[in-house]
Amino acid sequence: MIRNEQIAFILGPYKAIQTETKADTLCNIALNIQAAKLVSIKYWKMGFAVICPQMNSAMLDDIINDDIWINSYTEIMLRCDVVVMMKDWEIYVETVKLHAEAQIANKIIFYEY
Repeated sequence: MIRNEQIAFILGPYKAIQTETKADTLCNIALNIQAAKLVSIKYWKMGFAVICPQMNSAMLDDIINDDIWINSYTEIMLRCDVVVMMKDWEIYVETVKLHAEAQIANKIIFYEY
């Protein structure tokens, strides 16, 4: 069992790559939030304390610039012990960049497939 002092950062998509309409965007965001929630629950049950950006910032789009979200979550991720890469992380530019940051920082990285 992992001790609760270890913090896992759930890293996966929030927005879709491309969408046709605002409704499509909101639907894809909701699906990504739900997927992140399920991964988050898995790691809570494993004994980690979990940071899940998708849940933390759910539906707060257009409140601040996306770069501020990304920079802030990069800082939070670097303070965590473990980074959990969600399925299909490789197809999103933001998650690829954050994955590289985690590697540079020698974070423990788990991959969910």
